[in-house]
Amino acid sequence: MMSADRTVRFAVWPHLITIEGPAEKLAAVIDDLYNDPSLPREQWALGKIDSAGRQAMVQQLAAEGTVVRRIGLAALTLPVSEAIEKRVRAANVKCVAMHLPKR
Repeated sequence: MMSADRTVRFAVWPHLITIEGPAEKLAAVIDDLYNDPSLPREQWALGKIDSAGRQAMVQQLAAEGTVVRRIGLAALTLPVSEAIEKRVRAANVKCVAMHLPKR
C-alpha cells in the first residue's frame, strides 16, 4: 500500500570543506580521513558515502595522477570540520571551508 505522505526529509550539513589539488593527493587524504577512527563517520560525509563508493572514488583519483580536481566534504559540527581542515592542510592540499551562520 502506498503512503499518501510525500514529505522529503533531509539534514542540513552546515559546514562545507572544499579540497583541491592533484587527484593522487586527494585520494590519499580521503582514504586517510575514512580510516581515522577519531573522526566520527556519522558527523561528516563525501558524495560517495558507502565504503564501496569511497574505494571506487579513491581508486579513480589515484589513477588520474596529477590531474587537479576539486571535491566537497560536508560536516555536521564545527569541531569535525576543523579537524578535517587541519588534516587536509597538513597533507599540503588546498582547503576552503564555508560555514552556515548560527541562528
